[in-house]
Amino acid sequence: MVNVSIDDSSPSVLYFPAEAWNARNASVPCSNCTSNPEAVNMYNDTFHDSTFNPVSGSNNFPNTPLTASLLFNGTAVHVFCALAESSTSPDGNSDMSFLIDGILAGTFLQKAPGNNNYKYGVPVFSNTSLSPSQHNLTIQNGHINGPKSLMLLDQIVYTYVSRLNYEE
Repeated sequence: MVNVSIDDSSPSVLYFPAEAWNARNASVPCSNCTSNPEAVNMYNDTFHDSTFNPVSGSNNFPNTPLTASLLFNGTAVHVFCALAESSTSPDGNSDMSFLIDGILAGTFLQKAPGNNNYKYGVPVFSNTSLSPSQHNLTIQNGHINGPKSLMLLDQIVYTYVSRLNYEE
């Protein structure tokens, strides 16, 4: 088994709508980001920030779920995010859905406890029972008419079976 780590900044990860996502790294502050965790605590010192908000006029994409997608060949996939624990400025509530090949495979719902801390490297989704083939992972932040949701995507890790495993 071989694990492959995909950083949020990889061109393999497709963000939609692209304008609703903010890229951040440790050396460049992000004035557009909803949240500003310490990027040095993230994989490769980067993260992508998006906020789903159902309220019209709140942003350029009100009530529009925001997605990040990745095509991969593997038997398992894991998604890691940072979580803001604040309940205001930013609202750290999380409402994420995970689809594999267009089928809902899991959710991550969490109400922020209301302090000013961040949790880093949090596994928000894991699926270890995929067929050994190409898969499309879609991570969705928010859902239509749902609550406000913050996503701080850090990395995706997938696992594949190496041919070397069969040659022993």
